[in-house]
Amino acid sequence: MSKIYPKVMDIRWRYDGENNQYITYLNPRTNNINILNPVAARIFELCDAKHTKEEIIDRIFNEFEVPTKDIVKGDVEDFLQFMYKDKMILLLKDS
Repeated sequence: MSKIYPKVMDIRWRYDGENNQYITYLNPRTNNINILNPVAARIFELCDAKHTKEEIIDRIFNEFEVPTKDIVKGDVEDFLQFMYKDKMILLLKDS
């Protein structure tokens, strides 16, 4: 059974930057505005209740220049944990 990570529905976010490679979002709990860099923005995009953590890791590894898949795995896991603790994404079990 895999885990999937849908976004919380009441988040206000938008694409930003010259080529829309960043995401800016308002944290409803803190009212802080945060900016996600291109890699974090792509991970956030993939938090759509359709992609498992393993699929997100594979996509990031294939779409960005990273030395090893282990580095991507650690970065994705850290980001998902941060966003989950900050109540920006949910954690669901995929059947």
